[in-house]
Amino acid sequence: MKTADPTELPEPGGSVTFTIVVTNTSTVDDITIDTLTDSIYVDNNGHGDCPVPQTILSRENYSCSITVDVNGNAGVVETNVATASGTDDDGNAVSDIDAATVTITDTP
Repeated sequence: MKTADPTELPEPGGSVTFTIVVTNTSTVDDITIDTLTDSIYVDNNGHGDCPVPQTILSRENYSCSITVDVNGNAGVVETNVATASGTDDDGNAVSDIDAATVTITDTP
């Protein structure tokens, strides 16, 4: 899951905190996330509090966030997609993807 806070900013924009939550839905396997990438900010490793690799135990979550500036004129919509990839403890590939959107609004 990926969320943005805030989801709207008055122009010219400002700081946005993107939070990423990776959930291991397996009832038996631990997973290791080796890469955490982003469609705009590329590699989240080492940015904010998002270091990888991260091992996530069965039925547990890994959560991290990055704060970046989102700027533009009114009407700009930034959709930011995060992808988490890795393997389970049997060596099988795992991945998940989610997006968060921020809109720049008009300043009265």
